[in-house]
Amino acid sequence: VVTRPATEAVARGVSRALALQDVTVAEICEALVVLMPPLAAAAAERRSAVQLAAVQWAAAHFATVAGEALQGPVESRTDLAVEAVDQFFRALAAAADNRALALMHEPLVQLLQSSLALMIDRSPNARERISAAQQKLCEAIEKKDPTLAAEWMGKHVRDFRRGFELAGIDLALRVT
Repeated sequence: VVTRPATEAVARGVSRALALQDVTVAEICEALVVLMPPLAAAAAERRSAVQLAAVQWAAAHFATVAGEALQGPVESRTDLAVEAVDQFFRALAAAADNRALALMHEPLVQLLQSSLALMIDRSPNARERISAAQQKLCEAIEKKDPTLAAEWMGKHVRDFRRGFELAGIDLALRVT
């Protein structure tokens, strides 16, 4: 039986290839700045009601996880926070309804996970800033405003990079 490989499976191979090429956090951030605003714009233009609900749920889930971290040991919630960020980005990619963009996006999200965990724990107000940006993106997508969605995604990705800098994480760090 011949089957089409799932996006996540193909992306794992691309992620491994990028890691073997010693891709850095700075390079991942640069790629996200190029890719994510158009992806967010496409999501705002094309999203269905079900896809919008998935994006909104992912943002609410992250906000819940972020809020719980403030009430207990932050490190104990880091994996959940990273997973919630991944869910948001994947819901956004699905709402864009563009398989090519989704396939390019997924390896970057996978590679960002380990360094994102470091940044979330070390950067002041990282959880709050991520949650606020996700909320603004949800609003733009709900309004079907591609310009606003692209603008907020650009801000969000640049803020990720700034979070790494504030956390003292070397942007030349190789992703794994």
